[in-house]
Amino acid sequence: MKTKILLFALIVVMLASNLAYAEDGALFRRNISKTPDAETEKAAIYMMDFYVPAQASTGLVGPVIYPPLADSEDTTPLYEDRYYAKPLVSVYIDDTGGDVAISEAIRGGMSFGHFDAYVGVSLDDGTSWRTTNLSRSADLSSFFLANGYAYPGDVHNVVHQVAGDQIFIAWVSKYCDGGSPLYKLDPTEDVDYFDDLKATYGKDAVYLYDLFGVKGTQGSVNYTLQGFPEIGEIPYSCVWTARGKLLPGDDPSTTEAEATYVMWTKPERLTSGGRDANLPAVDCAMGAGCILTWQEDPEGLRPGQGLGPGEGWSGAIANGKTDIWYSYISYADFDLVFDQDGTVGTPVTMADYGLLADATLPKPYVPMAMPVRLTDNNMCKSINSDPYCYIDFDSIDAIDPLALPESPTLDSDFCASTMSWTTPGGATLDICVTEDGRVLNGRVASTRVRLNLKPYTPEGAVDADEDGVVERSAWVVMAAEETKALGDQLIDPYGNPAENPIDIGKDVWYYTFDMFTPPIVDQGGMLNQPATCSPWTVGADYVCDEYEFFPVQTDPLNGGEFYLTEIARRFALTTNSVQAAMDSESGLSAMLIYKQGIINQGGPADIFLRRVVIPDDFDAAVDNPYAYENMECAEWAYTDGSNPNYLKGICLSPAINISGSTIVECSGGTGNDTCADTFPVADDGSIPDEISGFPKVLEWRQCDGTAAIDGCEDDNDLDDQSWENPFDLAKGHRGFLDGDYVMMMYAFSPNWKAQTVGNDHYNLYVRRSFDGGLTWTTTPAALGGAGTTATENYCVETSADECVGTEFTYAAGAFEQGRNVSQLIGNKITILDPRYSPTGGLKLYPTIRTDWLEANIGTPSETLPYDDDLVRDPSKFFMIYETGDNTTVAEGEAVPLNLYYSRATVYGDVWELDPDWYEEETGEILDYRWPWAENKAEILSGEAGMLVNPGGTFMYAVWNQWQEEILPDGHELVFDSDIIYRRFMYEMDDVAATTERLPVATIVYVSTLKAAYDDPDIILVGGGRDLDRIGNEDDPAGSGIDNVRWWSDIEGHECKERIWQFPPRGLIPGLHDFSFAVQDNEGHWSQPKTIRILIAEQFHDIYLPLIAH
Repeated sequence: MKTKILLFALIVVMLASNLAYAEDGALFRRNISKTPDAETEKAAIYMMDFYVPAQASTGLVGPVIYPPLADSEDTTPLYEDRYYAKPLVSVYIDDTGGDVAISEAIRGGMSFGHFDAYVGVSLDDGTSWRTTNLSRSADLSSFFLANGYAYPGDVHNVVHQVAGDQIFIAWVSKYCDGGSPLYKLDPTEDVDYFDDLKATYGKDAVYLYDLFGVKGTQGSVNYTLQGFPEIGEIPYSCVWTARGKLLPGDDPSTTEAEATYVMWTKPERLTSGGRDANLPAVDCAMGAGCILTWQEDPEGLRPGQGLGPGEGWSGAIANGKTDIWYSYISYADFDLVFDQDGTVGTPVTMADYGLLADATLPKPYVPMAMPVRLTDNNMCKSINSDPYCYIDFDSIDAIDPLALPESPTLDSDFCASTMSWTTPGGATLDICVTEDGRVLNGRVASTRVRLNLKPYTPEGAVDADEDGVVERSAWVVMAAEETKALGDQLIDPYGNPAENPIDIGKDVWYYTFDMFTPPIVDQGGMLNQPATCSPWTVGADYVCDEYEFFPVQTDPLNGGEFYLTEIARRFALTTNSVQAAMDSESGLSAMLIYKQGIINQGGPADIFLRRVVIPDDFDAAVDNPYAYENMECAEWAYTDGSNPNYLKGICLSPAINISGSTIVECSGGTGNDTCADTFPVADDGSIPDEISGFPKVLEWRQCDGTAAIDGCEDDNDLDDQSWENPFDLAKGHRGFLDGDYVMMMYAFSPNWKAQTVGNDHYNLYVRRSFDGGLTWTTTPAALGGAGTTATENYCVETSADECVGTEFTYAAGAFEQGRNVSQLIGNKITILDPRYSPTGGLKLYPTIRTDWLEANIGTPSETLPYDDDLVRDPSKFFMIYETGDNTTVAEGEAVPLNLYYSRATVYGDVWELDPDWYEEETGEILDYRWPWAENKAEILSGEAGMLVNPGGTFMYAVWNQWQEEILPDGHELVFDSDIIYRRFMYEMDDVAATTERLPVATIVYVSTLKAAYDDPDIILVGGGRDLDRIGNEDDPAGSGIDNVRWWSDIEGHECKERIWQFPPRGLIPGLHDFSFAVQDNEGHWSQPKTIRILIAEQFHDIYLPLIAH
């Protein structure tokens, strides 16, 4: 493109102009936290699926007033005033005061300071926000360091979810006092309460009693002993929750007369701090309830090695015995609270409690379930272990909480026998062997859970609380990373004898169960395939057959066989609802996603998918559609439960490699195998000394083995092993399911090694499937697809201003390579965390309900749902990506910069771009650029959260933004830090197609406002928007602009192209007006935009004395 060099020079000016919007509405932003002096983190947002009367944060009930079209001189609002709104709920943590002097260089995913957990609620479509400090612990302390310092009750993470009118929030805090934890209740003194929970609410011993060692004394870890004296001693964290409920009527705690308000319970603490809690994850399902998982490290948060994104100080790496813990609360029990007198047996609903005079925060009546260990990482010994090690859970109903077992019995589930084991440190212990053959020696750790909760109506369900609604349950779908603990066997990752015990890498283990009957001390099912032997590994001294599995090993502890594996981590997932899976042609219930590679943390890796498909005889009232055995797999092993290393079996078939690619050309040759053979890295990540340079991949393709794509080899990359192209690196994998439709996204860099030092960068890629992940194509014609084009930039060794993209054209429903939707070139900027939302949000709300409004407020005064909330439009979805400063990668993480967004239509065939980067006259995209969500040079932005209404016309986003300064002592000063909300608005398709509006012109760039005769050419760049879609029938994705015109006040001096370049010489000296206008495809011209430029034969420099005041 001839204008490419110019436009890259103009890009900064363009982004600062604040003139271009892809959304139809005018810019609308709000500051939720409004605490610029307090550092703000962990922004997130969710939406309720029903209407309430629109109400300001002050309590004033009144309409939401919307802005006009962006850039339009017409002041008519884009949408008429709305008297009803969908409640929006956002959470974040805010540093409310004080400072703990901790080096920012190693801060990672952990906060040090005086943070509290906050929630913001908007009842007027984000126009105003009412915020509440839920934790109120930042100025409290439950732990004195050895030096006598009272460590603040710092909150370092908060998560939330909504279901119906209920809000569930969880956080982890250094404050471990108060909060009425269930484990502190005495079965003798509180016998009446326990009896009521059993008899009235059906709670059993596992729900009520501490069988897993929850009780304890808050501990700490001294990082001085781990080489971080600047960190010193840090106390362990505890898990807290709070419940909120949106209620009709006036808030008794305010003087305003509200229509609705949110009541919050007193915070409830779940854990003691005897282990270090981190990374809570929650989900809720309407009619079923809410669940919560977290990880607990008995030795405190590990610093990590910081070799990959999120590895250092984030909880990604943990000490042995780190388990995933689980708790839950049912939907029916959620809003029951003690009355004002705290009487046992007479709970009231939160709605009834709100009617009481002088009501304070209520205390939940039914507590969260006692935390249990989901995973089997803890050590169980023959003596001095927690009661669960010795209990027979088949007869749990007969358990006496006052006489819990203290040693194994013949019926113990998890200590059916014992064996003598010598630890890597040389000690000999009698450890427990479970009844299914597992040895519980406490050598592994589980971290970083991702989960979903999918409701269903179980067989025999009843209306337990007599509210007219049959109680539902829900399936938990989750997985975690688990370390391998190869040090048990004194071997290296490939089975060779080793002198010292080592722990290398992770596997991904999958769990799914009914939320009310969680498995305990469960092994799960492994997702990643056993490792196969690469023919290209440098310096390999092990024996294996190329392309085959490594030799099967024998576990010396349990006698079972086990396979060697690559490094699998970073689980993500997307699920269909039970009904959507049943209604789909493919039967797809879940897509399980993880990252895997041949080298440890931070090494090259691909993104892999496992399909979970319901069987033909599936019964929705009984069967779990997400069961491990439903995972698509052509070759299973050990499915009879006889191997204690794979009690649920193991899949030997490859997963889908969604990021896999074929190398076309590299700096060492051409062709995939030739290039792979030049990869100079050993399996431990080391580069042999004799290697003087590192090859680079220059061009690549994604192939399915059949599509006629130029450059593809006769191979299917979708079943590739990670080492078949060992150079590339992918991350940021996410996606959603909508029946048979699958949207997958990931960030990809073709050159891992160069990327680690800022000499290559990530781009954001999207792939789609319309048959449940069997094939990956463009939109089929039956869904409105008409084919599409996409561009890839193979500019690894080409400067940004010389880069010319390669265009690929695809027919409707044809195989499509991963589409590069960010199109970043050069190595100064990279992609960080991408986010997405389908229409209806992550829960795919099919509509916005009116039943809550009608039942609690009355008949609405307007016709509801609004047209754009009435029916979900599945053909649209939205994305936001965060850019990062790639020049800082060599020293650590890329520093976050800006946020960009786009709306995909036609199921992702069409992406909406910044309209001021089009060449309207030719339809050429001068520079592929998403519009900005936040782009100020001095402001850093990240951690975006987003959601969309059902019709795809309103997108709601929140993010953290801040400024920072490096102080003389090397510490980082963060200021102007807040959580920002932005509402993006789009016209409904039928309105835009039938409402005629004048176009608008924009002057995007002016090279100078004064010019002498001998100065360089003056360059003017104009842009425009057609504010309607009339006349776009033949080109629905086009700009709608047919003609443009530049002219000056000198007769005959004009240009009919978007970019006007001319020399100053020849113009009459003086001030001159230059105007720009655009004409749409209906023949309407816009009002002109004008700028004034001074022309002179010569300018003279005049030097004046400097005067300082």
